[in-house]
Amino acid sequence: MQINLLNIFANGENDYLLNCELEQDYVVIDGDFKYFTKPLSVNGVITMLGKDEYRFRADLAFSYGTLCDRCAKDVIEDVEFSIDKEINIDVDEEEYLQGSVLDIDDLVFEEVYLNLPVKTLCDDECKGLCPNCGADLNQITCDCEDDNIDPRLANLKELFKEV
Repeated sequence: MQINLLNIFANGENDYLLNCELEQDYVVIDGDFKYFTKPLSVNGVITMLGKDEYRFRADLAFSYGTLCDRCAKDVIEDVEFSIDKEINIDVDEEEYLQGSVLDIDDLVFEEVYLNLPVKTLCDDECKGLCPNCGADLNQITCDCEDDNIDPRLANLKELFKEV
């Protein structure tokens, strides 16, 4: 969605209300797909502060599905956050601003990328998968021994036995 800021404020109004849902199926962050399970809703206002100066304030809400980073189970996360950004069309050289045209999608998704967690877990106490046999350690206890020690660090193991 693109909005020409000069056109919407040409009639003398100082506020432009914005309530919409952005259509996108997923985002990719560091090669990890996060699928939207609920559309991204944007409820906000663009306020004219002065000549060529604006403020974009909005509340965003959406749900996304991904995999747990430890055990690979499906996880659905609900996300809500706010944006409060000042925009100066004479100074800002952002990807979401081309002259006086503000690309709401680009601005919002930039904030989505910044606000999504780096790591997603199904539970704070998730034990993950066994590195040897692949068993889900949340459901069973495997009999694998934890002897996979880098040979360069093997002497440290002996040092800790003495302590």
